[in-house]
Amino acid sequence: MIDVPTPPPPPVPLSRANAALTTARRQRAEWLIGLDSGLVDPMELIAHSVLDSGRALRRLTLRQILTAQPQWGRTRAGEVLTRLHAFTHAQAELSGLTVGWLVDNRCTGTRFQAWFDVMATNREDPPWPGYPFYNRPPGRHRPPPFDSSGGTPW
Repeated sequence: MIDVPTPPPPPVPLSRANAALTTARRQRAEWLIGLDSGLVDPMELIAHSVLDSGRALRRLTLRQILTAQPQWGRTRAGEVLTRLHAFTHAQAELSGLTVGWLVDNRCTGTRFQAWFDVMATNREDPPWPGYPFYNRPPGRHRPPPFDSSGGTPW
């Protein structure tokens, strides 16, 4: 029996591809403007990105999301991303950390949990031994949010 290769799919018309690209860019821009104006928070953006209608949001970098928020600068965002990178032992560069990387379903939520913990705390060490490869120990509650140094209320 001979394996006959399947023919490639027909090419997508360039106008259709350009229209999809324009729509995706517009959606990303609208969400970033919503973050900047305080209408949405990063958790809503990330939650929407896992839906089919929010697929374009997965291309946003975590740095873009952080710096789009009011009262967030490059320095503060860099500190948060450095802690996230250290906690997750990410192989990607800091500039490669995107929403898609964060919600990747192959990681069973450990990256998202690290994101939440890094955003909700101001510490230098992991939240528990074996983090992020082991589950949170029973009875261990989330740490309190940032003190007066600022932070996101969620």
